[in-house]
Amino acid sequence: MKPRYLSEGEHFGEICLFVSNLKRTASIISTTNVSVYILSADDFNQTLKWYPSEKVEMQRVAIERMEVLLLQSRYKRQNGQRKGTLGQEDADLEGGILDEDIYKELEAQRDALLNLHKRQEEAEAVKNEVGDKNLSNNSSSMTYK
Repeated sequence: MKPRYLSEGEHFGEICLFVSNLKRTASIISTTNVSVYILSADDFNQTLKWYPSEKVEMQRVAIERMEVLLLQSRYKRQNGQRKGTLGQEDADLEGGILDEDIYKELEAQRDALLNLHKRQEEAEAVKNEVGDKNLSNNSSSMTYK
C-alpha cells in the first residue's frame, strides 16, 4: 500500500471510532516529532453531538477510507486467487487482505454509515430549505417607509 502523508491537524484512526469491534486499520510511522492525542469512542461521540457538521465530515472520511480498505483487500484476494496462492507479501499489515469476517463486518459497517450519512445530509438539506423559506417569507412581509 502506498503511504499517505498527513499534515498538521489531520487525523487517523476514525474508522475504529465508527466500527466498534474493529481493532485497527492503520499503521502509523512518524517522519518528524509529533504530538499524538488519543480520543476514546465514547468521548468522540459525546463531542460530536455538539459539532454535527464535523461528525458528517468525519463520517465521509471514514466511508472513503473504508472503501479503500475494502477495494485493496478485494483486489489482493482476486489477484492471489489468480496466482493460485496468497503469499505473505499479500497478507502484510500494510494494506493486506482482510480476514473474511472482518471484511464482511467492515462492509456492513460501511453500508450502515453510508445510510446514516445520507439521512443526515437529507435532514440538513430540509432544515436549510425550511430556513430559506422562513427567511423569504419574513422579508416579503416587510414594508419600507
